[in-house]
Amino acid sequence: MVVAADAASRARYQDALGALERAATRADSIGRLSSGMVLAFPGLSAPLSFRPDGGGFSNVEVAIAQMHVLAGAPRKALDALKLSISDPAYPMGVCALADAHVALGEVDRATTALAQAADAPSVAPELSRSLRYKLARLLEEHESRSAAVREYKALIAQGGHEDAAERLQALRAEIKEERRREEEARRIQEEAQRREALKNAVAHAEKLRAGGHHGVAATELRRALGLAMDEETARALRYTLAVTLEDAGSTTQAAAEYESLGDYQDAAARREAIRVQELARQQATRVEEEARRQRALRAQEQATLDQALAKLEAARGPAGRRSAVRAGLDRLTLQDLRDQLLLEASRIEVDAVLEKVDGLRTAAAKRRHLLAALEALRADDIPDDLQAQQIRWLEEALAALEA
Repeated sequence: MVVAADAASRARYQDALGALERAATRADSIGRLSSGMVLAFPGLSAPLSFRPDGGGFSNVEVAIAQMHVLAGAPRKALDALKLSISDPAYPMGVCALADAHVALGEVDRATTALAQAADAPSVAPELSRSLRYKLARLLEEHESRSAAVREYKALIAQGGHEDAAERLQALRAEIKEERRREEEARRIQEEAQRREALKNAVAHAEKLRAGGHHGVAATELRRALGLAMDEETARALRYTLAVTLEDAGSTTQAAAEYESLGDYQDAAARREAIRVQELARQQATRVEEEARRQRALRAQEQATLDQALAKLEAARGPAGRRSAVRAGLDRLTLQDLRDQLLLEASRIEVDAVLEKVDGLRTAAAKRRHLLAALEALRADDIPDDLQAQQIRWLEEALAALEA
């Protein structure tokens, strides 16, 4: 056993295997020395004990398996070493098996075996820390940094082992730097993608504008504006958006964009021009609305006049006609229609008097009726306009009679 340990320490693994295999044939004599032996073999987390109570022959098998691994025959180690979890040599056997799995590229199986051995209830605290340290190193070497950090932290919580604290600190720094590099790479990639998307959006918008599709172009320019990464680009895009909105007839939105641009290029002048145009449009709208209201009012009052004239024509006697005139005037507001009603009423009234006078035989009788009609008109409370026209027409009839 001593010869095997010495050969292994000199990396003469085949010589070590030969000595270990010879020792295995003397299994019944292992541990007979009064003090036993504790021998270290490369790759194992702790020395192997060959005391009567230290594992005995099972530790020989562990050493043989480890030498197979170091000699480049990991599959032989897996085939040769079969230990139960209750065997005192089990934790050290796991070290040899873990190295065999790693040599075969089965890192997950190696880490699983080491974790189980480190957490086994029967394993001594110092050996448990050695196994966990080996596990953490294995995870670190195979790019499982987060898992390695977790094991180093657990190891430090158990009291530490070798350079676990320093490795944890260095590993955290590496992880932080790696994340920074990843974030920087992601940022650069995102910026490149954003610039490409911006370029495509602007090109598409220009094509739409050239085709006269200003509304759709404005939507594309808004998308491009959201992709702009500097103030100057954003201002240039916003100006183009404002001009496009103006071309699309969305002057209110265009004015808002010009407002946000401040004194950029001719934004202020364009905004003022839009304001003046809007005021003119509002004034034209008010004029049109007033004209429409006047047309509706005239149509309504024309119907009222027609109704009043119909009633006037149907009225019997001066009192009825005067009543029809008053009712019509109360409902009419347009002066020309009021004048038309008064003119028609005067004509009808005079025609009625003159018709009656025409039926009289003597000039004296005619003159008497004309004077009576004039007197009645002067004493009546009909509107002044109506009375003046009737008086004038009756006086002309008197003048014609006396002539």
